[in-house]
Amino acid sequence: MALQPGGKRRHVYGGAFTRHDDRYRQATEFVDILRGLWKHTSLSYQGEHFSVRDSILSLKSSQNSRRE
Repeated sequence: MALQPGGKRRHVYGGAFTRHDDRYRQATEFVDILRGLWKHTSLSYQGEHFSVRDSILSLKSSQNSRRE
């Protein structure tokens, strides 16, 4: 999964670019939220980069088993 472009062409895309280690922390939080929404009826999450409150994902993953 590529979250943001890197290298010398970053200026082409505009916007804010986070540092390498922060991008990985953001990705980890995103995956935690997504897995939580798949697993639970409602999810609240407060992280360094993302927060959700009483969020519901009505369409769940069709896979019963997943890697932790």
